[in-house]
Amino acid sequence: MDQVADFAADHQFDDAIAQAIDWRKRTGGQIVGYMGSDVPIEIILALGMLPSRVHVSRFAMEKVARCREMGDSDMVAVMANTLLDGSHDFIDQLVFGNSPAVNVALFHFLRERRRGRIEPDVPRLIFHEMHHGGGLPVEAFNLESCRRLAMALAPDRAPIGKAALVEALACVERGRAAIGALGAMRRSDPPAISGEMAMTLIGQWWRNPLLGVECPEPAPNSRRRIFYCGEAMAHLPYYRAIEAAGCTIVAEDHDWGEHVATRPVSAGGDVLKSIADSYGAFPARSARSPMRDYIAAAFERVTSAGAEGVILCGNAEDQAFAWNVPGLRSVLASVNVPILDLGPQPVVDPDFEDVTATVRDWLDAIRGERP
Repeated sequence: MDQVADFAADHQFDDAIAQAIDWRKRTGGQIVGYMGSDVPIEIILALGMLPSRVHVSRFAMEKVARCREMGDSDMVAVMANTLLDGSHDFIDQLVFGNSPAVNVALFHFLRERRRGRIEPDVPRLIFHEMHHGGGLPVEAFNLESCRRLAMALAPDRAPIGKAALVEALACVERGRAAIGALGAMRRSDPPAISGEMAMTLIGQWWRNPLLGVECPEPAPNSRRRIFYCGEAMAHLPYYRAIEAAGCTIVAEDHDWGEHVATRPVSAGGDVLKSIADSYGAFPARSARSPMRDYIAAAFERVTSAGAEGVILCGNAEDQAFAWNVPGLRSVLASVNVPILDLGPQPVVDPDFEDVTATVRDWLDAIRGERP
């Protein structure tokens, strides 16, 4: 069976979406879709709105095929198709973070289609920019950007009060704590849940943080502990294909990952500033951080997770990740961590059966026997 089609048919997030729609019917509140993990969902919640992160589950382009030209990004096309195929009609407003950079191109593509009435039903679009790094100018910019996001989402509303921010932050922190518990389960010895299960539950929370996160019953396995490094947009089918080879993904470095979802925010002092500072001090990532910072952060996550091997799964359009691969290989080799580089993965029609076979052969080579 086509594993991409199989993945899309699983409807992992249907319940989260259905409950979000039910919430809107009961409360009259708006559902705010967002692209990118550096959109501060606490602000959306504090406004009485519900954040719902957009997730690609169909790797198709039929809605945008006639608008494409040679050399256009497949990633932009697939994400645009996701937003135009009817699966996200429940969204009232749509916020684009500026990281990763592909979000910027997607924002402009959809804005022009809406402006030209090619797609008049595209929801209201908002661009939210965050700078990453340190220093007073960056912190001041990010704080003002967060204030402007609140004004853009609810232009007729007074500034958000501290009580609303504290309540929203408490809701998000409960989810983050539960996601941390999921991480502890898959990094236990032996792992108690699969990486795919952990990422599915985290994905449901991204889609509807009001649901919370419920840890599943443990199902211990003694398979090889693997760190997944790279591809974010199609991470779930890759998790499935990789774990089908007989391993457990115990940690990862992409923007849908546990390490992003669990970063804490202080509720003391100026809460809005704490939120802005937290999103500005984002975990190091390709194209967002200096190479040395990304490699150091990836190395720390690999070692702290107790990973016995690393799988590099770079997207063919993610050039920044490719630049980091030699340095990452070098630092992991220094501690004798085995590495499998799956090579540049296509955005459309990846061969997941080949991924499973390649990973299985690699696992055989590093342990000398089949699972």
